[in-house]
Amino acid sequence: MVLLLTASEERRPTSVSFEAPAGCPGRERFEQELVFRTTRVRLVSDADATARIEVKLSEAGRRFMGQLTVRTADGKNITKQLKGPKCESVTAALSLAAALVLDPEGTNTAPLPASLPAVVVEPEPPMKPEPSPELVTEPQREPTVVVPQTLEPPKVVEPQPASSSSAGASIFALGVMSTTVSGALDFGGGAGGEFLIIPSQRSPLRIVTRLGLTLTSGRTVTSAAGSAAWPLGVGGVLGVGGALQLSVVRPELGLSAQLTSLSISGLGTDQNLTSQRWLLAAGPYARVTLALGNWLVAVEGMLGVTAIREQYRVDPDGLVFQVPPLGAVAQVQVGRSFSFVP
Repeated sequence: MVLLLTASEERRPTSVSFEAPAGCPGRERFEQELVFRTTRVRLVSDADATARIEVKLSEAGRRFMGQLTVRTADGKNITKQLKGPKCESVTAALSLAAALVLDPEGTNTAPLPASLPAVVVEPEPPMKPEPSPELVTEPQREPTVVVPQTLEPPKVVEPQPASSSSAGASIFALGVMSTTVSGALDFGGGAGGEFLIIPSQRSPLRIVTRLGLTLTSGRTVTSAAGSAAWPLGVGGVLGVGGALQLSVVRPELGLSAQLTSLSISGLGTDQNLTSQRWLLAAGPYARVTLALGNWLVAVEGMLGVTAIREQYRVDPDGLVFQVPPLGAVAQVQVGRSFSFVP
């Protein structure tokens, strides 16, 4: 008769440190996925571990960034960084990466099931009791006086705070409708860009600065005093506001200023006149942005109070037209966004 003895596969005592923003999977989910990927891991407390896994997830604009660090008792120190549009997919990728580091040959790469069993952090197995030593009778000695020592409290190392802010930018093409020149509706197009500051990676607040360039269609205004025409309006737009990122929708309110340059030519009763005019309007704006991955579509409306009350006259015939005291601007914007982490 032959007796076969099979030794059980040794499992590595492993501890997990996990940080993630609100709404992301927690440490328990990461440990469940790690145990599903490899059977060579036994989850223990940090004091009993020979391998330590550190996971940190952060939100960077509309994407999530994850950093994985694996340290082992034999001096191995491996760091990996992954990013993706969903926090759940980044967490799953980090658990697979950790399993490949600790168990490169036996990692289970199958898709994760819909539900995973709960895992338990196991205590260190008790040590086998050693046999009691034989008692040896020694001659009686004088007692030794032990002076108690004052133990200093352990030093607490505070974790370094995560990056408190991030930033993003976007560029876009736009179509515009405006009544700020003569009160009539002018159409045009242009381009622009915006810069966003996110005060906290966990906060939905965004601070937005936007700069744009617009070209509006020309017009001819005719009155009893004569006519005035301009072939094109060239405008610059500056907006500053605050926004809330609600899932894929970003409502926004702020203040905007629009400076438009016009080259006007007029025909009076007996002479042709030309003039260069600058029109300035400022006021509140409202905007709604829809984020589709890295692409965005936005609708914006602005009410502008005219700062320079321009008028075009043909002397001595009289007034041809005057810039209205209040104008409206509507824009549709399509562009692409970019995220940065300082």
